Amino acid sequence: LIVLPILYYLYEKSKEKRLLKKSFIAPVLLLLMVLPLSGKSQQVITLEKAIEIGMENSPMLKSGSLQVDEKKELIGAAIDLNKTNVYYNFDENNLGLNGLPIKVWGVSQAFRFPTAYVAQNTLAKGLYEKQMADFMLQKQSFTEELTLAYYQLVYLIHKKSIYSNLDSLYSKLANAATRKYELGDQNYLEMLSAQAQQQEIKMKYRQLEDEIHIAYLDLNRYLGLEEPFVLADKELKKIDFLAPEIKSQIQLQILEIQKMNALSETQLAKTNLLPDLNLEYFQGKNNGPAAKLYQGFTVGVDIPIWFKATQSKVKATRINQAILDSRYQDLLAQLNTRKNQLLSALNRDAEAVHFYESRGKTLAKELRNAAEKSYAHGEINFLQFVQSFQSAQAIELNYLDNLISYNNNSIRLKYLNLK
Repeated sequence: LIVLPILYYLYEKSKEKRLLKKSFIAPVLLLLMVLPLSGKSQQVITLEKAIEIGMENSPMLKSGSLQVDEKKELIGAAIDLNKTNVYYNFDENNLGLNGLPIKVWGVSQAFRFPTAYVAQNTLAKGLYEKQMADFMLQKQSFTEELTLAYYQLVYLIHKKSIYSNLDSLYSKLANAATRKYELGDQNYLEMLSAQAQQQEIKMKYRQLEDEIHIAYLDLNRYLGLEEPFVLADKELKKIDFLAPEIKSQIQLQILEIQKMNALSETQLAKTNLLPDLNLEYFQGKNNGPAAKLYQGFTVGVDIPIWFKATQSKVKATRINQAILDSRYQDLLAQLNTRKNQLLSALNRDAEAVHFYESRGKTLAKELRNAAEKSYAHGEINFLQFVQSFQSAQAIELNYLDNLISYNNNSIRLKYLNLK
């Protein structure tokens, strides 16, 4: 569309451009001479390299790895005995055979019933497995987000290359239209229309540069690089992934582990109904004549007589198991729904991409060629030429939009994470 303010601006500034052109050349040449001297080589990054760098530099993943190490160390703390009691006893009423009081040294130790230690160890291992699964999900989500950010930047770079060609073309057309107008071969409106189209393309090109900068920063948020980098991919290509098996998803595996841990918690709570064991060994002696060493031991049990608290804990752990069963079924339903939604979106985008690959690409090329030939031979005016060229341009840009949508849905289908 031709916007009147733009036309007015072009008309008023046409003289100023000629004056500014000469003054603009010198600084630009100076800048081009300086940049090669101060420029640094940029690291070229593929998607695989980006994932490797991101995994290594991510503070979030480092924290997740440390949490896994923490749970692993806590397995060794599962079997934890009470402190050993070492004591000394002296009682004047406690006499030896020689009639003198005995000095007694002893040691005692309390133990839980052995099955309690087995249950504690099983639960500690389950918590470690849960943390491992959480870390795997964290890495998977990180990889998904990084991959989406990578291809978004590729998409914008590809789109910018299209607009770069358009900018070059419309600049030539605007110059040609201006020249034709000066020679009287073209009317004033067509000249202004050509200049307006050129400015519109330039504006979109600058907007794309800003979007690329934002996407670059977003990708580097995952990479954590201090030095500049460039992507190995310059053109967006179609990517495909197989739809995953629902029951193999890490999110479901996490709930399965949580269900096992809930069962372990139930078994551990039940051990509170079992007796604790107490063992004690002692020996005594005095320093009198005919002194003798006296030895002894004590074996005892601590029997629970108040069961209500333990029974409530057991019931609570069983309720937790039921809660996890319901959450598992709900998550399974959500994953199936999400998978079907993504498959439908992929089919939609695949049709659009297939149209371009089978017919649209050729059609866009024919439209451009026909418009250029007709305009060159004077069969159509400039406005008709622009309309035809914009139709071809729309086919290519729509294909690129459909392709990035297809790739994004394909990536999301591969990881199938619920946000």
